Amino acid sequence: ILSHSISERVKQVRDAALKVGSGDLSQHINVKVKDEIGELAEAFNGMVEDLDEANRSIKNKTKALQKSYELIDQYNTDIRDSLRYAQNIQQAMLPPKTRILGAFPNSFIIHLPKDIVSGDFYWLKEIPGHILFCVGDCTGHGVPGAFMSIICNSLLEEASIKEDCQGTNQIFADVRTGLIKALEVDSKEEIDQQKEGMDAVLIKWNKEFLLEFSIAYNPFVLIRKGELIEVKPDKQPVGFCLGKRAHFTKHQMELQKGDVV
Repeated sequence: ILSHSISERVKQVRDAALKVGSGDLSQHINVKVKDEIGELAEAFNGMVEDLDEANRSIKNKTKALQKSYELIDQYNTDIRDSLRYAQNIQQAMLPPKTRILGAFPNSFIIHLPKDIVSGDFYWLKEIPGHILFCVGDCTGHGVPGAFMSIICNSLLEEASIKEDCQGTNQIFADVRTGLIKALEVDSKEEIDQQKEGMDAVLIKWNKEFLLEFSIAYNPFVLIRKGELIEVKPDKQPVGFCLGKRAHFTKHQMELQKGDVV
């Protein structure tokens, strides 16, 4: 009888342990005898209670993490939607392909921003007797660069319609002055610490064979009869720069039939 009683109690502990192993943490063994098996059962009950408490804690933390993930996902969705809208605004700022092809029939455009929006842009303006075209790379990536591209685009537009607008170097100078003013930087110390601006190439074409251009940190490249000709740029951006600001150089070149710029 004693052997049978011990066997039943051991079997009870074993069965409860198997159920716990299967994920049932509601198991509890009634301890009637304070012997070794009873101590084992009490230890088992304590273990199950600890497991149950830990399991509830994990479930609560999992719910909290899930809510955090859902919140982050919503934030990401909102940010992406905002960036897509910003992309539409930036795309509207760029001259349409039809205008580019109208001005330069044998041309093509490669504009592949790393992010949804960027500081890279191109600009086209037709003035009496000439076509102005600029390719710019503004300070910063993503949203900061996109903001700078909008500012620089606007400043190019303003500089190009001035009555005293002479050459490409003067347009660059006017854009630089306008940029410093737009960012409300007054003291020399603040100006020396700022780096906002753009690396750019600006050309002014008389629609025949005379090409004028200014280049800031980006070279001018011409392909003529299979030979690549590179003109080195001014070593300063159109905008803030470290050290003394210098005048931009105005280059002029006679184009030949078949030249590729």
